[in-house]
Amino acid sequence: MIMSKTAGQLGLAALCGSLLIQMMAGCTAFSGKSKTVSNVRPVSYRMVAEPGPGASKMFYYAYLFPSIRMSKSGSPIEKMTPLRGAGGGLEGWRTASTRSAAMGHRVEKSFRRVGYDLISFPQLLARTQPYSVVVVSTFYTTPSPIKDPVEGGPDRTVTVKVKGVLFGLDLDPAKSLPVGTVLCTGFYSAEKDDVKEVTGKLLVEAARNLGEQFEGFGIL
Repeated sequence: MIMSKTAGQLGLAALCGSLLIQMMAGCTAFSGKSKTVSNVRPVSYRMVAEPGPGASKMFYYAYLFPSIRMSKSGSPIEKMTPLRGAGGGLEGWRTASTRSAAMGHRVEKSFRRVGYDLISFPQLLARTQPYSVVVVSTFYTTPSPIKDPVEGGPDRTVTVKVKGVLFGLDLDPAKSLPVGTVLCTGFYSAEKDDVKEVTGKLLVEAARNLGEQFEGFGIL
């Protein structure tokens, strides 16, 4: 088991109440194109990680909403649809985008490697201890060109965002405790790098820093 502010802290966040509204934003297709390569070269990035009041609490479980695309301003622009069980109950959420599904799988793997127990949506609703599950949402943008790139250097950027929050048993957003928010922008070459791999690496790194205080540049 792990604690919220220990090595490998990955508390990701998703404001459950507001995300359920944000999920209804219109869905558009991913338009970025890049060459597929067998390996990803080192990726430079700029990251801003800000902790919230919930970062100091202990939590062992995580519920992850699917990763979805966001606009350059940070607003979700991809739709999630509810998954219903045989009895009609809400079992979870999914996105129609295969790209988003792949990004979500990367984040799931990173959480499990760190030691979190991932739970289902029904388990989130049925929990008996308040503020014991970090509810996570992850977002990513389509690629954007870099203005006046240096020859031989990166010519594209892509940004990811990770949010985490703890809820009471009633899931009231007004009583929630944010764990933190991480915004991470990567710089890469459209000719030499695979944007899917770059985005995935950025999401995993952002997840690792959720709940921390950090602002600066790095290389993956």
